[in-house]
Amino acid sequence: MTEIANYAKEIEEINALADEVVKPIAIPVNDYLQEAENLYQWCLPDKDQLTNKGLDEVFISSLPIRTAICRDAQAKWAVEQKAINDAKKTWKEEWPIAEKFLEQIIADCRYAFRKNENLLKSVTKIANGKTNAEMIQALSDIAELGTKNIELLMATNFDVTKLETAKNSSSRLATILAQVNQETDVKNTALVFRNKSYAYLQIAVDEVRNCGKYVFREDEKHVKGYFSEYNHKLYQKKKSKKDNNKDKDDQKETE
Repeated sequence: MTEIANYAKEIEEINALADEVVKPIAIPVNDYLQEAENLYQWCLPDKDQLTNKGLDEVFISSLPIRTAICRDAQAKWAVEQKAINDAKKTWKEEWPIAEKFLEQIIADCRYAFRKNENLLKSVTKIANGKTNAEMIQALSDIAELGTKNIELLMATNFDVTKLETAKNSSSRLATILAQVNQETDVKNTALVFRNKSYAYLQIAVDEVRNCGKYVFREDEKHVKGYFSEYNHKLYQKKKSKKDNNKDKDDQKETE
């Protein structure tokens, strides 16, 4: 098993990659990792022929390292992605309940503070939040306001345990929302490194493939090993769909 921590030099090179080098991922990472593994095994016997045409041997020798680093980065991002998906599910389940709960406490406070204009203004200000973040803060704010004016609430037979529930709910939902927002956070460390490690691997893969396609361009059987199997299957699928549609159109014309 490759110890990723041993490749400080490669990791430094990955982190140093310019943003413009990192392109949108066209092939699913797991598929691309397997293709890189296959390419390495395929090109090893051809090393002399490839390097003889100017390919830097390091692009061949570093393929296993680049693949291992990207695989490790993908695994770490997958764990984080699962946490994000779990947070999304939890948010979808809990937020409507919390939103309704907030509305109820605001109504309770408006009634309890109905004779105090300043307190009513405070309640209205808290209730005016529109964004998720503002409404999460509103749960905390209404809990604090209610605690400071607990006597007025108790006079209406208000369940004071709701204030602690609102405070706890605010804290919990803030944590969940932060996890949900990680997916769209351009500074997400795990995702950025995964994308850069993919690009780092792609640089070597492209160099080896381009050279192999040139060197073995007249060897139809052998050159296939330098093409992407994923892209080939995708092309065949699109071609098949296009041919099927054409057959249907031709059939309509003959009817």
